Order: sequence, then C-alpha cells, then structure tokens
Amino acid sequence: MHLTWVLLLMVAVMAAAVSWLLHGTRLGALLHEHIPDRPQRRLFLAAIGFFLTFAGVRTLTSSIHHNLGPFHDISMGGRHIHHLVWGILLLLAVGYAGWWRWAPEASLRHCS
Repeated sequence: MHLTWVLLLMVAVMAAAVSWLLHGTRLGALLHEHIPDRPQRRLFLAAIGFFLTFAGVRTLTSSIHHNLGPFHDISMGGRHIHHLVWGILLLLAVGYAGWWRWAPEASLRHCS
C-alpha cells in the first residue's frame, strides 16, 4: 500500500512539472508559436504523451520480466493479469471522459 502512495505522488509531481514546463517556461510559448492551431497542439502533446507512456510501460514490463525493483506480476485467483489490461482500462476511462465532456455539445447541435 505504501508503494501506491509513492507512485501517486510521482504522477502528481510529473503532472505539475509538465504543467510548469508548458505554462511557466519559454517552451510553452515556443509550442504556441510553432503550432498555433489548438487541435494540432493537442494532437502533438497526445503523441508525446503516448510515446513517453509507451517507453515507461516497456521499461516497467522489462523490469518485471527480469525481477528488478519492487514490481512483479499481478495475479487474481492464480490467473495472471496481462499488462495490456491496464492500458485498455485506461483507454476506456479516457474515452468515456472525452465523450462525457464533448458529446452533450455535439448532440445539442444536431438536435436543433
């Protein structure tokens, strides 16, 4: 349980660092200057997030495979839970959050 709080704290610190990089440094201004279109900026940041997450997950699964660090396989009732399950659940959560955020606006436009 202690490791969970450490991981959550790390995620919060990383999110704060990214927010500071994009809003408190010249990097954010450069991003706005070179990619003025907001949807394209979102796609660019999503791609960066995807590749960083992919690299992090590959590192994590490699450490699990080689028994490095505090990480290990997760099992329920003797059955191994594959690491892709967590990615699929995360994609579902993000998809539903996006749908919940933007679907009401789109449905209102089509109804009038």
